[in-house]
This record gives sequence, structure tokens and C-alpha cells, in this order.
Amino acid sequence: MRKLLLLVVLSITINCTAQETKWHVWTKKYSGQKNYFPEYGNLPKSKDEIKADNDFIESITKLGLSKQEGSNQLATKGWTFLRQGDYENAMLRFNQSWLLDKTNTNALWGFGTIMGTLENSDEALKYLELAYNNDTNVSRLLIDISTAYLIRYNINNDKKDLNSGLSSLLKYLKIDSKNEEALYKASIFYFNLEDYTSSWTYLHKCYDQGGKPVQKGFVNALSKKMNDPKK
Repeated sequence: MRKLLLLVVLSITINCTAQETKWHVWTKKYSGQKNYFPEYGNLPKSKDEIKADNDFIESITKLGLSKQEGSNQLATKGWTFLRQGDYENAMLRFNQSWLLDKTNTNALWGFGTIMGTLENSDEALKYLELAYNNDTNVSRLLIDISTAYLIRYNINNDKKDLNSGLSSLLKYLKIDSKNEEALYKASIFYFNLEDYTSSWTYLHKCYDQGGKPVQKGFVNALSKKMNDPKK
């Protein structure tokens, strides 16, 4: 199971300021280069590109690998690059993985992770939800989906995203009720929904499990809205 590298910075949770997103920078840098966009940008391919794709697929099978095996290996390489912060090579590997197997959960997850990191929350949600619908046994995706909803909320200020993200988190917590990250994020969601009692409840549940993800800034912000009921 892969862990999404999408991180929510607390200051973004409390405040969101307008600025040029990483996605805009990325699209300018790689404009016209299909390889650097999920599913090759869903753009038509030339005859030469189609031939290159077919040659690549043939090269994998000549190694004695099935298309699915090759796809899995490339997705693994993609995640290695992603953890190193090398988004370009990660995208290249995820695209190759997807080319071999368009249902590969880890490739779709990888697309979603990169899109989230590049602050394109719509595309992040698209691929994370595709990955989860493709394999609902990968419950960790529910946390990552909720994170993408939280990021989009801070961009669009649409409370529907808060409700959708919280729903994903609560669904996950039915599977693993002691996950610190999920408990902390539930507290953040309730904070944004102005349900401070529930926010404190989940924050204390997170503390009960160790409280490692908790940031002091968030606790201070919550305390200004409502005193800690356990003090």
C-alpha cells in the first residue's frame, strides 16, 4: 500500500491566499509535452508516437513480463521517484505504467498524488477517486481523497468539499479508528465546518493515539474558537 505524499499545511487550512499555483508553473514549463501530464494529457498521438508506444509495449513483453507485471514495476519506480521529489521522472513512469495497464491502482494513485502536490485539486480528486473505485480494498486512499477535498475547499470555499472530504475520513475511521492522521484531519474538517465541539473530540482522540500529527498553530486556532472542554 502506497502512502500519498500530499501534505496539508496548517496555514492553508486556516487561510488561503491567491497566488500562481504550482500547476500553472508546471503547465507553462511542459506545454506541448504529453509525457509530463497524466494519461499523456489525453491528447491525440501522432503515428510516430503510436508506433513508439507499441514498440515500448513489445519491449516489455520481450523481457518475459506480462503487461500487468511491467505496469506494476513501472508504478513502483514512479513512487520511488515521487518520494525523492522528482515529479518529472515519476510522471514518466506512471504514464508508462498506465500505458501498459490503464487500471493500475498505483499508477492512478501516483497521478493523483502529483496533481495534488502541484495544487491541481480537481485532477487530484479525479485520479484518487479512480484509484479507489478501481480497488476499494486500498482504504488509505480515503484519507488522501479527503486531503484533496480540503485543499480544494481552501481554493473555492465550497462547503460541499468539506462535507465530501469528511465523509471519506469517517468512512476510513470505520475501518481504522485509531489512525492519528485521519483523526487529526477529522478535527480540521470539523473546525472548518465550525463544529468546534466535534473538532475537540477528534483532536483528543488523536492525542489518545499519540498526537504526532498535531500542530500547535491549529490547537491555538481552535482554542480561540472554543476552550478545550477537557480543561
